[in-house]
Amino acid sequence: QEDFGDDMLARAAVWLTNRESKASFAIEGEADQTDKIALFSHVLATRTGKGAIPLIGPALVELQKDIIGPKTFISSFGPRKSPVFVGENTIRGEVVHYVAPPPEDLKDMLDGLAAFLKKTRGQSPILRAAVVSFGFVYIHPLADGNGRTHRYLINDILCRDNAIPDGVIIPVSVAIMADKTSRRHYDAILERVSNPLMRVARPHVSFASKNKTYPDGIQSNLVFTGDGTARPAWRYPDLARHVDYLGHVIRLTMDEHMQEEADYLRRHYTARGLIKAVLDMPDKDADRIIRSLQSNNFIVSNGLRKEFSGPEVARQVTDDEWKGFAESVRLAFRNE
Repeated sequence: QEDFGDDMLARAAVWLTNRESKASFAIEGEADQTDKIALFSHVLATRTGKGAIPLIGPALVELQKDIIGPKTFISSFGPRKSPVFVGENTIRGEVVHYVAPPPEDLKDMLDGLAAFLKKTRGQSPILRAAVVSFGFVYIHPLADGNGRTHRYLINDILCRDNAIPDGVIIPVSVAIMADKTSRRHYDAILERVSNPLMRVARPHVSFASKNKTYPDGIQSNLVFTGDGTARPAWRYPDLARHVDYLGHVIRLTMDEHMQEEADYLRRHYTARGLIKAVLDMPDKDADRIIRSLQSNNFIVSNGLRKEFSGPEVARQVTDDEWKGFAESVRLAFRNE
């Protein structure tokens, strides 16, 4: 907060929330889901750190409803009533990377995460956020929305522990998706639990010839007979490396990604002020001019001129004013 200042953090809050939402969907391979991205962004902005912790009971149900929205194939919200695995389809069939606990184990495991938060109150926010968020994704308690809830919980716990200012979202998903190496590191940290578990669980995985429809509306042909074998790994995962990993991601996010955005915002607001000194206008018009000039090497395009001309425009922009706009943006973003 000292690096950015309250004013800059307030200005950046919307951008950080939107960027986290977009990157979160990119992790799930759904970067083009515009409506869902907007929905998750709204959830991050309005729910983070507020109300009951969304791990059990109505709080989890309401969070899932808000994250998924009304267009869904599941028929009931909250802890799933069906088996689930994380995997992929290949030309050779289903490849299973992780099998999650059975529905009958979910309540006790989620209660365990809630108990952990109660017992560790006042301790390291990063430790608490890492254990709860990664513990949640390994339990995988929802029929849909587990990944988004997992990453939501990071900011939710940090906010509740006053580690970040209210209303500010740390875009951890941006750091996870920064490049191929960053994504591999995220996959590798998840595999620290999934790989050892699957070495003992894989022989118990099979697929029936027909799907079965479960009470939550999910259809699945997964057959897993190794609950007893896998329960120790599900119940007592070693999350020490996950804590270190989350600390690294947050530090990277703060030191690089948020610093870059804070610098951009400072330049943007400087450019907006200089443009409005040439000719007063609404912020949205100044922002449109800034974006166009930045993308066109500070040259006023014919398309931009047309947007601000015509009979519906109260006052025509003069050539000298266009030159002033271009110089203003160039001045604000020089040496970028």
